[in-house]
Amino acid sequence: MVCAKDIEEITEIITVLKPLEAATTELCGEQYVSTSMVIPIVHILQSKIDEAVTTQVLSHQLKNALKHECSKRLGQIENVSFLAIATVLDPRFKRIYFKNAVALSKILNKISEEIKTYQTTSESSSDSSEASENKEFSLWNNHEKIVQQSGRSRGRASREEIGFPSELNVYLKSAVGRLTDNPLLLWNDMTSVYPNLSKIALKYLSTVATSVPSERLFSKAGLTMNQQRNRLTSKKLNMLLFLQSMDEKLWEL
Repeated sequence: MVCAKDIEEITEIITVLKPLEAATTELCGEQYVSTSMVIPIVHILQSKIDEAVTTQVLSHQLKNALKHECSKRLGQIENVSFLAIATVLDPRFKRIYFKNAVALSKILNKISEEIKTYQTTSESSSDSSEASENKEFSLWNNHEKIVQQSGRSRGRASREEIGFPSELNVYLKSAVGRLTDNPLLLWNDMTSVYPNLSKIALKYLSTVATSVPSERLFSKAGLTMNQQRNRLTSKKLNMLLFLQSMDEKLWEL
């Protein structure tokens, strides 16, 4: 029989592991932008694990082990340039989740160099001839508080922006977008305001954060082309997989 102490330990373990489940679910999606969410989710995950209240020995040991592993494996996540650029160029996050000022400065310099490259290319081409516990657990319930804190410190960061292209300066000084907005649609609307920066943003934001979508595709291909249907051509298999990937709304049934 499971005793009361075991139930209390299991309850606390579930509380400690709940942020990990939510983070995994968020980053494994394929219907929305996920690359720019890696750095924010890593910082939120660490704070959520730290906030978990543990009174039992086993759950407390698990909490400390998770904190150690997150720091060991994800402590330098801001130095991953691809993820960092995607986060900065997501209007919902920009630089509010960056803790390492040196890493942020390097990323802004890289974005500036890419903007200058696009400017040179465009100039040459123009010369020759765009939650509560009872409800679903949410990682983002502290996002608005972080946005407000970043708004108060935005004025102090203006000295760091000297030497950056005007597009990047204007973008960084503008307000942070809503968490429910689609960053790809936002950049599509801002193309006329940031012609060069929008190209860089769409290049980085269109990549998925994990390999889960491709693994899902392999699983679907394996289920579609089985022993009973082993004479399917690659062209026919590609068409079947494409039809399976379409949203139900597009079928108009």
